[in-house]
Amino acid sequence: MKQSNFTILRKLSQQIVFSFFFIATMLFCNSSIFANNATANIDLFLSSTQETCLNSNDGSVSVLVAGGIPAYTYEWNTDDTTNVVYNLTSGTTYTVTVTDSQGETAVGSIEVSLSPEGLWIMTSTDQDAGCGPNGIAHISAMTGVPPYTYLWSPTGQTTDSIFNLYPGEYYVTVTDSNGCTAIDSTEVAGEDGTSLGDFVFRDANQDGIQQPLEGGVSNVLVKLLSAGADGILYTDDDFQEDWEITGSNGRYIFECVEPGIYYIKFNIDTDSYNFSPQYQGNDDELDSNADPVDGTTESFSVFEGMPDDLSYDAGIYDACDDFTYGGTIGQSQIICEGEEPETLHTIIPPSGGSGTPEYLWLSSIAGGSFPGPTWFPIPNSNTENYDPGPLYVTTYFIRCIRREGCPTFIIESENQVTITVLPEDHDYCIDGNINGFDPEISAEIMAAKEVMIEWTTGPENELYYYYVERSIDAVNFDAVAVLRGIANNSISNSYHWMDTDPTNGRIVYRIKRLELISESIVYSKLVEVFFVSEDQSFMAHPNPVLNVLMVETSHPRAKNTSLSLYNAMGQLIDVIEFEAGETKIKINMNNLVTGLYFIHIPSGDKELKEYYLKVLKE
Repeated sequence: MKQSNFTILRKLSQQIVFSFFFIATMLFCNSSIFANNATANIDLFLSSTQETCLNSNDGSVSVLVAGGIPAYTYEWNTDDTTNVVYNLTSGTTYTVTVTDSQGETAVGSIEVSLSPEGLWIMTSTDQDAGCGPNGIAHISAMTGVPPYTYLWSPTGQTTDSIFNLYPGEYYVTVTDSNGCTAIDSTEVAGEDGTSLGDFVFRDANQDGIQQPLEGGVSNVLVKLLSAGADGILYTDDDFQEDWEITGSNGRYIFECVEPGIYYIKFNIDTDSYNFSPQYQGNDDELDSNADPVDGTTESFSVFEGMPDDLSYDAGIYDACDDFTYGGTIGQSQIICEGEEPETLHTIIPPSGGSGTPEYLWLSSIAGGSFPGPTWFPIPNSNTENYDPGPLYVTTYFIRCIRREGCPTFIIESENQVTITVLPEDHDYCIDGNINGFDPEISAEIMAAKEVMIEWTTGPENELYYYYVERSIDAVNFDAVAVLRGIANNSISNSYHWMDTDPTNGRIVYRIKRLELISESIVYSKLVEVFFVSEDQSFMAHPNPVLNVLMVETSHPRAKNTSLSLYNAMGQLIDVIEFEAGETKIKINMNNLVTGLYFIHIPSGDKELKEYYLKVLKE
């Protein structure tokens, strides 16, 4: 209930009027004042009602007139002209001038007060934020009618004290049980420093650039590191200055980083994810800073007064244990126009990785290097072997392969197959068939580090010489053996030759037949093997390489092997440890300049010789 009181400035002779004013004041008013103008004999009785809540603007003032000659006019300092004025605020003095019909005036003033039950609040900062979310703010309701409700902004918390605050200004709205509200704010201070951070994003297309629909990855451990006791970055004793776990949106931030030299390391489950290519595109806000091999950024300096740098991000994509070698396919053939070549099939199986293989065959009528603009994918060609169907022009084929779940085909067969199509009127085409040399030929790697070449012909009516030719690219061939024909014209004739000194890697063989009388020459189809001797069992691919080089061995060593990487000037660039029993290792070539490099393979023991792998960095 609003309190009531009144003040009489002069005793009146009109007791009836006074009694009415007293009763009205007790029932309706919070305060009252009596004003008299002795000259005009006009008496004013002013009263007010309190403002319920601060800034609720529900106070009022009124005036009663005794004496003078009616009618009266009223002029308030609020510009109101009635005897009662509403919607007033507390703490203000309101003045009225009353004029009767004879022009006589009287002046009186009264103040509107705030109800004792009005709401007053006081905010305070109980603890500064420091270098992180450590601040505490509190609100106290000094007046008003409990219970109270609280709403803080921008946190949305609803208690009288709020915790874990960053530096900044916080606002609170308090409401009491009467519905009175009050708003106040408090500033939470913090320490100076540079904030570092950004984003770990799921790089769906693996291009190393954030795209609009590529969201963040949560629960990634991110470390801020500096040099340890040895004073050298990227060593085992590096000091962990801070760490964060990315939130549901992939964001992380290191607060109040002091001046110094640092690097950031992103830690992912390498069985589930791979890092994207580093520094792609021209926008530092959108590229991936993480090294594709170990997830570290380049080192950087933080200096006094440096602005925040929120551009250290990492792209990752779902890992797939993909093939590392695409195998070889066969066979190159010569057919006549409109004929169907034999089914293209695997010669040396692809290797590496795990999971179900997926295939994509491509063809070209122009040939040339792959990939290139002349190559086109063949629809519905997800098969290990491929039947081209009738061909009318010379066509080239290649097969790409990936493991199920891998997003792109990045591994292709080591060779192309050429189906040479001759016109129907060609000298070698008789009734649509090639009158050529088509023996049954095979090449097999033997246990004694040799390759056995075998071929069988039909009955021989002429005298022939057979030349075994060898190539590493299926283009340039050298004769490595020559055998005289058996010349049995009644049964098949079988031949074999052992290659006792095969070269490492891909070897392609063919048989050239020379007819002694006419001196005509024809060739067999191609066969190939992929030979790796035990003493030179390390291979490197892809070669040329752009980012990551894979070094593999088919003969794991019993002891650790140190591989040394040299540039073309003979300068040692890096030493890579190949653990005992290990079959493959990745070498990051991303930050190396374009040029020729050599990987030194040590002998290991007296039975194995040392040698070098040559690698071209694009």
